[in-house]
Amino acid sequence: MIFTDRDKEREEVVKGFLEDGSTLVLGRRSAMVERYFYKLAYDLYSLNEDIDGIVWLCYNSTPRKVKERFESYNIPIIENFWCIDMISSMIGLPKNEKQTVYCNTPTDYNCIFLTIDYVIKKIGRAVIAFDDVNACLLYTSPSPRDLSTSRM
Repeated sequence: MIFTDRDKEREEVVKGFLEDGSTLVLGRRSAMVERYFYKLAYDLYSLNEDIDGIVWLCYNSTPRKVKERFESYNIPIIENFWCIDMISSMIGLPKNEKQTVYCNTPTDYNCIFLTIDYVIKKIGRAVIAFDDVNACLLYTSPSPRDLSTSRM
């Protein structure tokens, strides 16, 4: 699906997602797709009074970089914007962003689910966004070259 900046079309797309219940949105990794992904996450929040915040799972970018991208795309950072940082601990970056939970490794799924549960209990219903679901899957999938983990 091609997103546009036209308000009416964007609202129809968002309403379609919300009517379907839970929706996973995936796209090719490119600057254009990324911009629309950020806008879609914001629109899902801003166009639905039942959604109280956004939880961003940071697999590809640090929380600071995610916030910089929101600003560069002229998308406001909402009050109830939370990040689950999956990479800063691994690469030794400081852990000082507000409303951010730092998980120890990219495969710390217990941290992800406990944090999502915590944020939802704290603020209510939220949009959950993975900045790179492929990176998430790469950390947990066996290598196709590793015959010891092959399912054949």
